[in-house]
Amino acid sequence: MSTIRVLYKLRCRPGDLLELQKAWRAVVQAHARAGHQTLESVLLVDAPDPDDATPEQAPEWIVATAISRWQSRQAWESQRTDEVDEVAYARFRELCTVDEKIVFDELDLLVGGLPVAPGEP
Repeated sequence: MSTIRVLYKLRCRPGDLLELQKAWRAVVQAHARAGHQTLESVLLVDAPDPDDATPEQAPEWIVATAISRWQSRQAWESQRTDEVDEVAYARFRELCTVDEKIVFDELDLLVGGLPVAPGEP
């Protein structure tokens, strides 16, 4: 069993981004409280170029990327259930659409340039 990362492409309205962050955090923390084999998660959004002087109209949608790291694909498949916190999952789904989901096997992890043993956070 190898460690996996699951990448989610999310779409939400710009005004919902802060609430989406809270909802994602609630879902991740619910899995941690339940003792699920999730290792870490990150939520990313496009960082605008501060040097871009072109005034831009606010977009209708924002694309965010969420990446979760699990100890194994089996753990992710068996533990990714709404039952861990139905309210948090409902709020998350209310705020965004999951446009894409990709599962990656983790081949190598370097922290500070040094390899980390598989399964370590």
